[in-house]
Amino acid sequence: MRDPAQIDRVLAAVREVWVAHPDSRLGQLLVNAVRASDPDSDLFSIEDTVLIRKLAALAKRLRQHDPALTIEWTGDLDDDCTAKWCGLLLRAEWMDGRHWWWAVSDATSGQEIDSSNSDGYFASEFTSGSAARQAAEKVARAHRQRRAN
Repeated sequence: MRDPAQIDRVLAAVREVWVAHPDSRLGQLLVNAVRASDPDSDLFSIEDTVLIRKLAALAKRLRQHDPALTIEWTGDLDDDCTAKWCGLLLRAEWMDGRHWWWAVSDATSGQEIDSSNSDGYFASEFTSGSAARQAAEKVARAHRQRRAN
């Protein structure tokens, strides 16, 4: 007999993805989760634990590509930090004891999109980590918007 507690775990995994993407159909979410890495996967015979793992992976993929999501920075916010968002890499770094540097680049190719070294920016504008991160986020969102149009 299967563990009845497994029902709550499966439904919680489905709920997490579906609540974040309410315009999707249940079948669409399940097929996207199961077949994302293996087009020959059989939804009928998949084990619950595998489905939960695949739903978690789908939720992670969807979060990474959802431009409405908050950009989450990792690392030391008072020295050197990064964020990955919608295929972009954002960086901010305390440089010389007075100013912050920031950059936005394509996460795959590494090609720089913009940085505080570019024309039009002055180092004096970025005297805090918060200001540098905000500038990087503004550039990243504008770049994402241009690509969407």
